[in-house]
Amino acid sequence: MVFIIYPPPVNIIISNNTFIEFLDAGGESVVGLIVKLFVSEKRLIVQKFLTSEQLFRNLPPAHRIEGVAFWPKKKCNERPVFLCDTDFVVEINVETVT
Repeated sequence: MVFIIYPPPVNIIISNNTFIEFLDAGGESVVGLIVKLFVSEKRLIVQKFLTSEQLFRNLPPAHRIEGVAFWPKKKCNERPVFLCDTDFVVEINVETVT
């Protein structure tokens, strides 16, 4: 378990199997599931959960997703946001958790 202190009044306790939001290397906000904690080093191994747009950007150009339909809400002009479980695993510092 790691205790993260942000400017008051925000304090967060995180542990394995906790969903977090963090900034990736490009500064983009990503949701992830903590797979492993390195408490003394303040590092986390995180499995990424990507939006549909992030997923398509992160896939190799030759890779296609078949059999998946993203249905928008009726009378909604904005693209819907979905989180997709992935096999992308990254190591991040605790400071990137938002």
